[in-house]
Amino acid sequence: MSARRPAVAVACVAVLAVVALLLLVRLSTWSVAVVVLAVPGVPYVVLLVALAAALAVVARWWPGLVLAGLALIPLVIWTVPAYAADPRAAGARPVLTVVTANLHLGEADPAAIVALARESKAQVLAIQELTPAAMTGLRAAGLDTLLPYRVVNPRFGASGTGLWSTVPIAGGETLQQFTFPATTGIVEVAGVGPVRVASVHPAAPNGAGLATWQRDHDQLATVAAAWTGPVVVAGDFNATRDHTPMRRLAELGYADAGDEAGAGLVRSWPAGRSLPWTPLIGIDHVLIRAGALVGTAVTAYDVPRTDHRALVAVIGGTDAPN
Repeated sequence: MSARRPAVAVACVAVLAVVALLLLVRLSTWSVAVVVLAVPGVPYVVLLVALAAALAVVARWWPGLVLAGLALIPLVIWTVPAYAADPRAAGARPVLTVVTANLHLGEADPAAIVALARESKAQVLAIQELTPAAMTGLRAAGLDTLLPYRVVNPRFGASGTGLWSTVPIAGGETLQQFTFPATTGIVEVAGVGPVRVASVHPAAPNGAGLATWQRDHDQLATVAAAWTGPVVVAGDFNATRDHTPMRRLAELGYADAGDEAGAGLVRSWPAGRSLPWTPLIGIDHVLIRAGALVGTAVTAYDVPRTDHRALVAVIGGTDAPN
């Protein structure tokens, strides 16, 4: 057994090296492909830390066990906020329910989308990858009756977005500066007042799209910083909570409703697979900015024929000023 310990210690060192590299990736702000594509794996680094700790115990290499313990510190700091609800959430009164869904090139089951909006009592529905055919399907499934007010921009492929609401949408517009134009407007929320809502879909960072992804997120940060008052931004951000653009939005005052609700790591993609461990990452979000609003619940739901889970976010009102 003792003859095997050096080999086990070497394996422990190798695992710890990978852990250190991934921690550096999370800390980095580099917009290079290897970094951007590796960041979604950060929450799973804890599994490598556990492996390193086990190898250190087998090898009786106690410095390795200490290093594994130290590696847990940043992981805890980064992850615990997703599970620790905002203290305001407990006493908040529900004022707005938002559903967001990516239709996967318009192929998602429209009846399932409408049923989810109906069952969740959604007041706002944000849609991404809205095609003309999907628009027809949603209307046939009764969406116009359920949510009669809309700002929509149906397009072929992945470019379309849309917003539906139970109340009139003031100042509705399509923001053309994005690769996939965003839709936005202002709704009146009882007990809160005017709230800006938006359906967004920055381009994905895979392949040659990295520069486009960065440009879209730069545009989103600029637009989000300029908005005033309470804001709810929902959609497929093509970024996890660990990506630099999402951290930048947090610095601008936009909190993930799931984090505020203590919902944990809300995984939304890839969905619709038969593999038991999917979806793996959370790239769909509902973000909130305002002292008077706080996320109280976020739940992900499977929708037939799309590779994204839909999110239902319940947003509460507080007595804090807007």
